[in-house]
Amino acid sequence: MATAILTPRVNNNDDFVRFSRTYVEPGSVVRKGDVIADIDTDKASVTIEAPDDGFLLKFVQSPGEMI
Repeated sequence: MATAILTPRVNNNDDFVRFSRTYVEPGSVVRKGDVIADIDTDKASVTIEAPDDGFLLKFVQSPGEMI
């Protein structure tokens, strides 16, 4: 069963964040807590971790896109 990894709400004033970097390629095995990507706002950078053990199926956006 696939689990969506949602973008955390970093700041209530920011409706969009930049998907800035990936650390894992689609198809890779990930363990709970593994770093998979970074997102950025104007004031903060947040690291996204895998919520569970499994495989990373895909990223919906590409690095550099606003989400």
